[in-house]
Amino acid sequence: MCDKIELKKNVFVLTLFLTAMAIITIQVDENIKTAFEEASPKTQQELSLIIQLFFRENLHNKTLTQVMAEISDRAMQRGLTPEILQDILADNNDE
Repeated sequence: MCDKIELKKNVFVLTLFLTAMAIITIQVDENIKTAFEEASPKTQQELSLIIQLFFRENLHNKTLTQVMAEISDRAMQRGLTPEILQDILADNNDE
């Protein structure tokens, strides 16, 4: 993730502030393991970010219903409407 982008002497400077990363092991069935291994590096990174968010935001202390409601509230605060969501979902189904 990018923390800061600056323009210096007509050159964009990308600054990343990385934290130390650790490796964890989770148990999954063989199909999930295979699907993850076959996923693109981008998809694997996105899944890693989802797991980080899950624990960083203390979502593990909430029920799935509470998490879904919180995500919905945040999305609406940021301007997501049911119509926009439908468009996004329709676009993803076309791919």
